[in-house]
Amino acid sequence: MMCTNGFNAAGVPLFKARSIKAFDRPIQSSFWAAGFSFSQGSLVKECSYLERIGDVFFGEEIYQMMQFWK
Repeated sequence: MMCTNGFNAAGVPLFKARSIKAFDRPIQSSFWAAGFSFSQGSLVKECSYLERIGDVFFGEEIYQMMQFWK
């Protein structure tokens, strides 16, 4: 599970992983990680990246998390 681990100099949250016990159903989490995202492909069409952002790496998961929430 992703947990916060402070903030960088620009105020962007930093994350760390935390182990959780095995579970038999999906659980809610406060954060989203691209490497652990399993959903229907329509999600990418509904919540795509903005073209004006260009190549994003650091912070792109925070942006996508906000897009999904909206």
